[in-house]
Amino acid sequence: MFYKFSLFGLISFFVLLISSFSPAQNNSVILYENDFESYTVGGQLACQDTIHWNTWEGIPCDWMEDPLVSNNKAHSGSNSVWIQPYNDLIKIFPKYTAGKYSIEFYLYIPSGYTGSWSQFGVFINSDSTEWGFIAMFDPSGSGNIAAGGWGSAQFSFSYDTWMHNELIVDLNSDWAEYYFEGNRVHSWQWTLGAGGDIIPNQLSATNIMGFDFPNPIEFAQWYMDDYKLVRIDTTVGVNDFSVPENFQLYQNYPNPFNPSTSIKFEISELTFVTLKVYDVLGNEVAILVNEEKPSGIYSAEFKATGMSSGIYFYKLQAGGFVSTKKMILTK
Repeated sequence: MFYKFSLFGLISFFVLLISSFSPAQNNSVILYENDFESYTVGGQLACQDTIHWNTWEGIPCDWMEDPLVSNNKAHSGSNSVWIQPYNDLIKIFPKYTAGKYSIEFYLYIPSGYTGSWSQFGVFINSDSTEWGFIAMFDPSGSGNIAAGGWGSAQFSFSYDTWMHNELIVDLNSDWAEYYFEGNRVHSWQWTLGAGGDIIPNQLSATNIMGFDFPNPIEFAQWYMDDYKLVRIDTTVGVNDFSVPENFQLYQNYPNPFNPSTSIKFEISELTFVTLKVYDVLGNEVAILVNEEKPSGIYSAEFKATGMSSGIYFYKLQAGGFVSTKKMILTK
């Protein structure tokens, strides 16, 4: 009996040990996720959502850099983002200087085509960048990454299927890991940057690219779906993060809208937050947020399906902070 109990305890120990190093984390908070179902197919992504997305040159709706939302392929639902030659999409981050984060999404590369994406340590604008990581998907199903040095690791991928990739960056320990299809490809010191040059220990933006040097740019074509940014270590103190200095409620986008719109807000300390929508008579028509939240930048989606056209108001209350703004639903 003692032997059986010890064996069970040993097995349990190794299960816990393995799970502690797994890219799947239970103690986490989703900072942002998007399956791209709420956007108009055929429209450009950043053009439809300037709160969360931009382009390399900072010009949403640019015909060259801003990619299209497509229903050609999808990992979930019916939509994805179609990356084509010269597209250069930026996922906007707050500047994170501490904590542990996961950046993940699914990608689909048609036969014979290429693709690439990267993560910045610093992205202020196109003239002020520090590359932390680059993943390149080359012809013949060969993938390689720049992570602590160019050509630092290679892996294989498959065409014409959805594949999962994930970058985990621990700013507390200055360490990063890249996983492809659940397998760890490489780990390295994050501040060595993509090419081995020292960069600041921070995170600032994801770059989704219709390029894959040195391959011909006309072969760059792929799809992205189910993007997710997760803060893994929820035990890190609020003051350890780069956080908003004030409470703020932004104007919804788009406005006017039909049938959905995004509402962005910032809170500077841990507090109970409510975000509610009212009609012109003051009747409450929707509760978008009703929970305690740590400091950070957030976005809530309001879907007005089945509601009448007209003026509505949304009200944010966070601790003693209260702000109300107007939005217009058109049909």
